[in-house]
Amino acid sequence: MSEISSIGLKGESEFFRRHNNSLLSKQKKIKSIKLKGFHLVLILVIFVIAGFAAYQAGEFIMTWEKFKVKSFKLVNSPGLETKELKKILTRYSTNIFSLNITELKKELLTLREVKDAALSRKLPSTIEIRFFLREPVFQVLKSRKGGGKYDLVDKEGVVLCTGAARQKNLVTIKSDRQDDWKKILPCLDELDRLRNVIDYVGVKEPYGIALKLKGLREIFYPGESDFAYKINYYLKLKRLPLLRKYRVRQVDLRFDDRFYLEYENDEEVNS
Repeated sequence: MSEISSIGLKGESEFFRRHNNSLLSKQKKIKSIKLKGFHLVLILVIFVIAGFAAYQAGEFIMTWEKFKVKSFKLVNSPGLETKELKKILTRYSTNIFSLNITELKKELLTLREVKDAALSRKLPSTIEIRFFLREPVFQVLKSRKGGGKYDLVDKEGVVLCTGAARQKNLVTIKSDRQDDWKKILPCLDELDRLRNVIDYVGVKEPYGIALKLKGLREIFYPGESDFAYKINYYLKLKRLPLLRKYRVRQVDLRFDDRFYLEYENDEEVNS
């Protein structure tokens, strides 16, 4: 009997022990879940507070008078369209952080003289704009009445402005028909080599480019390449006794193996 009682007591104690462990395990899980929930709520509250603080800080920065654009620092500023430039910049006198750099640059590129622009913010209230400008490389004589007017044009064919005075440092193009001067654009490098001795340039069909040099009576039709070489070769031949006595009016240099001359007095040549 004593052995049976001993076995019963052991079974009951084992049952109570397991039951007690189960209760403790459940209590630990409940505490862990409560703790995690508390942490999640705490983190959520922190995020809400941080977000609200960031919103308030952002609103303060965007409305603070100190960050309103008060000046534009212009580097290599264009000089031909100053009024238009001022109007554009006036429209962008806003908060330095909300100012749309891309849109401002797009408007600046509408100015004919501006080829490109680099913009940057200089806190607290300055926008720096560095301009890359187009440069005129030739002038087109538009009208010969009353002294004439000249379009100043860059190497890409963009008309920068119109003036009444002829610029001494630019190649002059005389064009009888509108936009004829655009045919000369591919030859600008060739013309630039002769810039200092060119009187004017024109276009005459079917010859193409017509070139008048300072101090020479001849009109040259140099073709599309090697202008300087062809003209210098002709000038050497011109010093020969055979050609020296004739007054040459036009020189056709378009061909590689020959050139043609037109004289002022054809009867004298024929005789």
